[in-house]
Amino acid sequence: MKKFLIVLLALSCQASFSQTKKKAVSTPKKVVFTPPKIKRAPEELLPPEKTVSKIVSILRKNDFPLAFKFEVKKDTMILPKQQFAEVIEVRSDSYSEELGVTIISRTASDTLKFENKDNAKGERIVYSYYEDRKWCDGIVSKETIKATDKETKEATSFKAVLDKPKKKILYLINVTSGRKYVPTAYEPPPPSIGF
Repeated sequence: MKKFLIVLLALSCQASFSQTKKKAVSTPKKVVFTPPKIKRAPEELLPPEKTVSKIVSILRKNDFPLAFKFEVKKDTMILPKQQFAEVIEVRSDSYSEELGVTIISRTASDTLKFENKDNAKGERIVYSYYEDRKWCDGIVSKETIKATDKETKEATSFKAVLDKPKKKILYLINVTSGRKYVPTAYEPPPPSIGF
């Protein structure tokens, strides 16, 4: 039995040396990740929307340019080289507030006569006349259209008179001469006139 005890002692010593001491197990700490702080990009300030003038908005609603006409209407004889009518055509570009303005002057080349028959509507007897067209760049300021001739840079201003709800132009008045231009049908240029 002595031998047995010695063997048992040797085995127990060997077992004690071969075992490693275990560390006390602690619960792992919970690691909480906070999301990164997101910095908002500064908001880009948009330019304030331009309020389109009433005249430009009226012109944009029409497919064709608006035309306004001044014509001598009294009983008179128009002599050669005398202007008897003027037409103002105004069109709008849909992307900007600039206007295209065409001023058509009609001048008699022969004598013209205006006749009243039996107090009825007067008729103009036209023998011959010629037209002069000026293409202008237009700018709207309040209710005035300023047309600047592309070639001569001569400026002409027309005051637009609008109806009360401001949905249409009743007529134009030449600021310098005081001529009144009433609405008329748009007449496209003849094929012989190029742009």
